[in-house]
Amino acid sequence: MYTFYLDKNIENKLLSYGFIKEDKKLIFKTTLKENKGFYALFIIQNNTLDIQVFDEDLNEEYLPFKVNNSSSTLACSIKEEVDSYVEKLLTLQRKDDEILKGLLEYAKNHDLKVDMPFDDETSYVIRNQKGKWVALFMYLDVHVLGVLHEEKCYVMNVKSKRMNMIDHEIIFPCFHMNKKYWLSLLLSPRKELSFYIDYIEESLTLVNQK
Repeated sequence: MYTFYLDKNIENKLLSYGFIKEDKKLIFKTTLKENKGFYALFIIQNNTLDIQVFDEDLNEEYLPFKVNNSSSTLACSIKEEVDSYVEKLLTLQRKDDEILKGLLEYAKNHDLKVDMPFDDETSYVIRNQKGKWVALFMYLDVHVLGVLHEEKCYVMNVKSKRMNMIDHEIIFPCFHMNKKYWLSLLLSPRKELSFYIDYIEESLTLVNQK
């Protein structure tokens, strides 16, 4: 099961993709091309994406698909094909890169330095005028933060005194850096750009004090 946030624009994209609306659900059915004899249902409801796979001949749910770390060659093949659909769907609702772009633009407009500290071409760092890190952005599998669902998105590490704000939904104990002084924030469509700017400004103040 995946987290999937909807707004009207994303819903329209999904309807154009082939989803149909039933009550409060959005449903997409597709025959699997690489695993003939099976079809998949993608169901979006209450900000979650659930997937069920069925045997076409028996018209019964293929339960091995739900088993984690299944040793079945068929189940693994089906999961691989379904994952390709999931990646496309998650791309339709992604806004983390838009938030990232806005935050990097904010930094440049406020005389902060932006560069790519690693060789992965997806990580960015905002530095103060002395070159000290103010915010680090990494594109991560969110399970490294303790989130149960599997998806990748941008995470922002900032220095903060607001450890009491950790909610394990948007704000987490820091990944990759000192958890005593830093937080990790998911770049989520549930939050406005100003929410993240507030944390960057706090981080800048704290870093400048040293």
